[in-house]
Amino acid sequence: MPKIDMDDSTSNRETLLLKENGQTSLVTKTTKTGLNHLAKWPPVNINFNNIKYEICDFDETKPILHGVSGCFKSQQLTAIMGPSGAGKSSLLNILAGFRQQTSGDIKINNKSRDMDTFRRMSRYIMQQDVFHRMLTIREAMMVAADLKLGHVIDKNAKLEIIEEILEMLRLTKAGDTLGYLLSGGERKRLSIALELVNNPPIIFLDEPTTGLDDLSSSQCISLLQRVAHGGRTVICSIHQPSAKIFAMFDNVYVLAEGHCVFRGSGSDIIQYTENIGLKCPVSYNPADFIIEISCGEYGRNYIDKMIENIDTNCPLVKPCTNGNYSKANGHTTLNEHEKHEFELEEINVKHLKAKSSDWDQFCTLLKLNTTQIFRNRQYLLIKLYTHMFLGLLIGTLFFQMGDDASKTFVYMPIQLSLAVMYLTMLYLLTGQPLEWHRMGMFFIISLLVFLVSESFGVLVSSRLNILNSMFMGPCLLVPLMLLSVYNIGGGIRTIPKYMRALMSISYLRYGLEGIIDSIYGFNRVNK
Repeated sequence: MPKIDMDDSTSNRETLLLKENGQTSLVTKTTKTGLNHLAKWPPVNINFNNIKYEICDFDETKPILHGVSGCFKSQQLTAIMGPSGAGKSSLLNILAGFRQQTSGDIKINNKSRDMDTFRRMSRYIMQQDVFHRMLTIREAMMVAADLKLGHVIDKNAKLEIIEEILEMLRLTKAGDTLGYLLSGGERKRLSIALELVNNPPIIFLDEPTTGLDDLSSSQCISLLQRVAHGGRTVICSIHQPSAKIFAMFDNVYVLAEGHCVFRGSGSDIIQYTENIGLKCPVSYNPADFIIEISCGEYGRNYIDKMIENIDTNCPLVKPCTNGNYSKANGHTTLNEHEKHEFELEEINVKHLKAKSSDWDQFCTLLKLNTTQIFRNRQYLLIKLYTHMFLGLLIGTLFFQMGDDASKTFVYMPIQLSLAVMYLTMLYLLTGQPLEWHRMGMFFIISLLVFLVSESFGVLVSSRLNILNSMFMGPCLLVPLMLLSVYNIGGGIRTIPKYMRALMSISYLRYGLEGIIDSIYGFNRVNK
């Protein structure tokens, strides 16, 4: 069985030590870590100093971060680690611009961060993978390319960019697979691929290994390492990585109770813990060991020692410098010529401008949603059957009703009987004139108001559920009732014109005026 050990690596080439049948040979493997078809960015370093963050918990203020500082370099894969509640996500969100720190400053290449520029040049990949279920990987990538690159780059160039990214993230074979058929690892790689379309220099990831098995997690972090070595600043929060995954990180930043307790290369953790009086067992994962120390399992005094070491610039902490990095004895080095050359380099704002117009975005999204709808046959069938069922149900309930509203007149005898009984008792007991034309007007107007009120109730109840209709019905009826009695008997001339317009929408006003006219109008004789 062949055994392959990693001997050395650069951003473009990996030298492997191959041992098979007792013989040793060197194999050089070339890998692509950059995007040749897109504009290149200068290295982007993030410096943050004395970052404090607090949240309001009812009447109290709860501190989350206590003045943490550090530097995350370009061409490095950085891990923000710590136990639950240590402030990993808070620090990541502050650096990404999703939250505002209480105090402290953040600089990009030693210059104050402009949020509008920074948000255009950075990408944030959440824990939850967002993908289009009914699009293949290549189609989803083309949608992202159309939205981010616009028509500045033609379709053939976009296809070359897409294939280059898919090859780099090992998604070429799955390129024609629909989104809902992808595995967890493929979905995570697709989320990363979608953000690489316009070659951003900064990528943030929140718990990228969540929900993945050990193999998929290892592959995901390995790909992030390749992306970072291609000239990007990649920062991710991670809870408790395995030893294999932990070894892939170029830079480690450990938090405990909102304080920084370690920052630097992961290989320095063993020496670092020995300096504070704790020795990591030989077969123990250094990541697990420092997390246990950060949780206080070995005593609170060790946490205080680590915080003090960071605050007093522990010798293990390497100074942050800007520029292109090369590996030498496990540490990054930079010659003075490269440093001076980099300091003159600035972010080209032209690369940050939107490449696609509003119309292009509308057309792309219209095509996207149309494709997804017609590919989702189950959704289409459910919508079709639902509309057919509702059409048959409503048609059956009101079958052959026509223009004469025969179904309504089915209830007319009952309604008429009850209304006549009620109105007769009301008319006689109040001592109104026993004149047929007055009684006829009174009965007919009252019945019409009753029918309109019933129709109003049907309208409200048909549009809302029972609970909402019981609430909205009175809310809509009360204004009509108030308008019906507004300035009653005061004369039309004393009513403002805008109130007359409002009163005209109240059917109760017409009914009340008609009933009053039927009783007291037509030269009624006083007795």
